[in-house]
Amino acid sequence: MSVCSSPGTAQCILQVNVLEGNLGETGHKYATEMERLQATLSQLEDELSQLRLDMQRNKTEYEQLLRIKQTLEMEIATYRRLLEGEEMIKETAPPPKKEPEVRTRKIVKVVTQTMINGKVVDESSEVEQIEERKN
Repeated sequence: MSVCSSPGTAQCILQVNVLEGNLGETGHKYATEMERLQATLSQLEDELSQLRLDMQRNKTEYEQLLRIKQTLEMEIATYRRLLEGEEMIKETAPPPKKEPEVRTRKIVKVVTQTMINGKVVDESSEVEQIEERKN
């Protein structure tokens, strides 16, 4: 299909030049838009990569914090068991032992003899018990 009704005329050449200009301008606009879209796409891909790195770092930090939390919970549970056991010991422990009662018993026997010329004439004895308690 021909653009011009009579090729080679000035009007036809002018019309071809206008159409070529439009085509060049449209191609330039298209190329400019493609560059802008490519730059936007590159920027978005960079942001996506950064977000993925941030998410991975956050995930790693979260896992570390979760492990620390679990460790602390286990320690707390251990301390609770120790404290509860200590309380149970306090509640059920027998009363403190008293020092044994020490008794000392002294038995004193006093023998009185009356002697005349080496012979015992009279004899008496007394027994006395002394008991002491120490606490």
